Amino acid sequence: MPANRTDCPGNAILTVEQLLQLPCMLIGSPQVIADAPSLKRHIGWAHVLENLNPAAYLRGQELVLTTGIGWGAQAEFEPFVAELVELRAAALVVELGAHCPEAPAGLVRACKEQRLPLILLHEPVAFVEITETLHQLLFSAQTRRIEAGGEVTEHFTGLMQLGAPAEKVLNDCARFLGCPVVFEDSGYNLRRYASTVELPTDFFDHWQDRSRTLHLMGNTARQVTPVQIHGKNFGSLIAPGSASHPAGSLHVLTMAAIALGTELLRLFRIEG
Repeated sequence: MPANRTDCPGNAILTVEQLLQLPCMLIGSPQVIADAPSLKRHIGWAHVLENLNPAAYLRGQELVLTTGIGWGAQAEFEPFVAELVELRAAALVVELGAHCPEAPAGLVRACKEQRLPLILLHEPVAFVEITETLHQLLFSAQTRRIEAGGEVTEHFTGLMQLGAPAEKVLNDCARFLGCPVVFEDSGYNLRRYASTVELPTDFFDHWQDRSRTLHLMGNTARQVTPVQIHGKNFGSLIAPGSASHPAGSLHVLTMAAIALGTELLRLFRIEG
């Protein structure tokens, strides 16, 4: 990977749709060419790109900004847009002006075909205002994530020190995530669960078969964290794919899994 590629934060928190509501974008009188689902794409960084060679600079989830100054009269937009899509760019922003008075038909067509959000700015905008605003938002969110992660770590570490029972660990995990959490053994058998909401009566029907199938499919639509302590495998802690927390749902699951494994290991030693 080239060393001069943009270094992106690990977790994006701003969508293209949310970006369009920022003052730094609104002053440019943006015209959006995209379908609704495409506007849900997440932005991880911003990069000004004035050529048709994105592979040398992008790592994924970038908001690509350009004036079109480096395109030239014979620019080939189909491969350019295809490469942006392959690199997982979030959207392409083009400032219309002296270098690009109107959006090239080939660019518009390629973006529509490839479903890459295209944002045309009809008024001048200093790109630095967009990048500074976006970077501040992203780093503020990253700071909040780190702080929330510290709180989660401290909470479950405290439970381990107190020798909290498994029920307490699972209940707190479900409360943090706002969704059901399930502990199953290595044979996909349901062992314990906790939920802050009432579950459908058939929620656990055929659990073992369904869980095994999802595991073989790559655990789509759910998040799974192994419960392991000192090399002993107790099973898995599972939450829906929609689970969320400011610290990241995976961090919550991981800390809960460690606390749960610690308690189960303690019980295992007592029984042994």
